[in-house]
This record gives sequence, C-alpha cells and structure tokens, in this order.
Amino acid sequence: MSDLAHTAQRLAYYAKGLIRQTLPYAAARWRKNIILGRSDHHPNHTEIDERLGYYNKLYDHFDASSGTRIADIDRQKSRYYLDLDEYSRAFGPNRRLHYLFGDVTTVPDVPTIIKSRPICAENENSVVLKLDKLRHFRWGADPTPFEDKQATAVWRGTSHTEQRRQFIKIFYNHHSFDIAIHATCLTICRQSEA
Repeated sequence: MSDLAHTAQRLAYYAKGLIRQTLPYAAARWRKNIILGRSDHHPNHTEIDERLGYYNKLYDHFDASSGTRIADIDRQKSRYYLDLDEYSRAFGPNRRLHYLFGDVTTVPDVPTIIKSRPICAENENSVVLKLDKLRHFRWGADPTPFEDKQATAVWRGTSHTEQRRQFIKIFYNHHSFDIAIHATCLTICRQSEA
C-alpha cells in the first residue's frame, strides 16, 4: 500500500470515528438493531453463533457495576477508543464495562473486552473485540489466489521480548516458517545458525 493510500485510509478512519462522536447514542442503537435484524436472516446462522462463541465464551450473567461508564472510556489510545466506542455506543452512555487496551497477556479477573487473549482453557473473562483495527485489519490487494500460496507460516517483527527472541531462535531456519526481522535482530539468528 502506498504512503498516500495509507494516509487516506488513516484520515478516513479518524474522520468516521469523529463523526460518529457527534451522533446521538440513539443513532448507534438504531444501527445495532439493523445489524442484529440482518443476522436473523443470514443464510448461515450457525456460523455466526460459532464465531460469537469463540470471541465471547461467557454464558452466565455477570456484574459489571464496577466497570467504566461507556461515556467515560479512556480516549488516550485513540484507535482503541474509537473501535470500542463504535460498538459500545449502541448500549448508551451509562452502561458499564471492563476493558483493557494494548496487548493483554493474562486473563482478567472479571469479564473484560480486549483485543487479544492468552490461549488457554480458562480464558472466558477475555472477551475479544476487533480493537486497533487500523493497525491489525488493513488488507492490501493480493494477486495470488489462496490455492496457489505456500503452506508456510509467515511472521514479521522485531525481538522486543524474550519470548520473541526464543521464537526467532527456534524457527528462523525452519522449513515451514518464513520469518523476517529487523536488521538489528539478525544477531540472534546468526547465533542460532552456529
């Protein structure tokens, strides 16, 4: 994606989020009702239920009275805020919820909206929502059909944590992985080759 296209995408994202802030909560409720109404007529309702069950594993009622009011969600991390606001506005300004922004590596003690959760059997309190989507859900045009792709796991990143350094050491030269890292991280890979 070109720098110009990336900038245009970012501007559109923030403009849409800011416009949404000017609309009354009732407009978000109206939109929610339309979306839920469409889901009732979706040809594969089972698939929707399975996806929802994966993202939200909670089945029992819980008390969120100690959570943050929707109107008071922290705006410091603007992309997280705008994404959470897009979905939470439909429930009104005074409903409460727990949320954690950023990369969450532990399961919260209470049901909490997050963008990522640990992979473990007991992670029900980690309710996954599409947060920071401007960073994690941008897709460029892909000219290669899926059937023509190699059966390889692809990873790009830096080695900021010990867990990542170990991952790079173990899988850098593995035949089933295509790993590329920042040039300053190559020392780790060269050590693993020795």
